[in-house]
Amino acid sequence: MKDIENLKTKVKEKYIELQKRAKEVYGNGYTFDTIIIYEIKSSRVLGTYSSFKNAISLNLGLLKEFGEKYIDDVFVHEFCHLVVDRLYPSGINGCKRVMPHGKEFKNVSKFFGCDGKASTTLFNKSKTLEKIRKKSNRKVFVYKCNCQEHEVGLAMHKKISSGVKYTCKLCKSRISSDKYLAV
Repeated sequence: MKDIENLKTKVKEKYIELQKRAKEVYGNGYTFDTIIIYEIKSSRVLGTYSSFKNAISLNLGLLKEFGEKYIDDVFVHEFCHLVVDRLYPSGINGCKRVMPHGKEFKNVSKFFGCDGKASTTLFNKSKTLEKIRKKSNRKVFVYKCNCQEHEVGLAMHKKISSGVKYTCKLCKSRISSDKYLAV
């Protein structure tokens, strides 16, 4: 239990550090205040930022399993969504709608040291996510590329089977139906 409290403290410290950096760069005219909640229990979502709740939601199991790596990748990624939300308020005073992982997000991400991609491949082999998948009875299909295995859901499995081409983000090779592994 002490480990969890330590990790939550590290998240809070990272949050304060990111807030200071954001105010230095974007000015005091913006507020980067939000709440951090640990409520995600999905195997498909690593973290979220909600402008409606004004909250960053994290997965406590993944935080415990990956520690600093989870904070640096997922928490920073979600904080970047918060910054973009504050800098580009959608639909207010004629502001255009920004894409969730569009150019504005990528520019903010670069400043905070993350690549701006919404990638779950780093956490694919997670014991925490495996437990969640088993509990949910979600049908998982495993495909291979040149560098790793990819677990996909039923909808993506059907698309791949019907000829839709997907490419691995890491090795850029094709994930195809001839590399399907029955599970």
